[in-house]
Amino acid sequence: MEIDGNTYVEISATGHNLGKWVETQTPTCTAMGREQRVCENCDHFETRNVEAFGHDRVEHPAQSATCTEIGWEAYEACSRCEYSTCAEIPQIGHRFGTWFEFQAATCTANGEERRNCSNCEHYEARELETLGHTDANNDEICDLCEKNLSADSTTDDNDGLAPVAFLLQNTTNGRKILK
Repeated sequence: MEIDGNTYVEISATGHNLGKWVETQTPTCTAMGREQRVCENCDHFETRNVEAFGHDRVEHPAQSATCTEIGWEAYEACSRCEYSTCAEIPQIGHRFGTWFEFQAATCTANGEERRNCSNCEHYEARELETLGHTDANNDEICDLCEKNLSADSTTDDNDGLAPVAFLLQNTTNGRKILK
């Protein structure tokens, strides 16, 4: 074909040669993604939406709250994102009863009082001070433990208790030795 003295040859359009789809925005559980492909012959491109994944729901059983740990109701959570239907149950805290004597104090040793939690096996303890020796009748013998309290008493090594024999077993020949 000739126009204004110039000769032109008509060349048929080659059409677009679109490449592979490439992800330009990754889909999530709740938001769509996008893909694009570009023509290898020109700057033409096409885009398309990619459907959201949807949640990958995992079921979790209920857990009772304890005195020191939170609990929760049965719930679902997504394995890919932060989605969760978890409803926490606050810890219930200890519920202590009244104080009771766990170990009595003596003239020379401290005792202990305790109070137990009614929900678990936890307890609180507090020390009871030693009673000290008492001699209400002034006979120089402790009214509680019967220790001789006289100033010239030299038998203080056993704290006023009667001597005790210890029975030991000799494991090599089976003989019993009294000390």
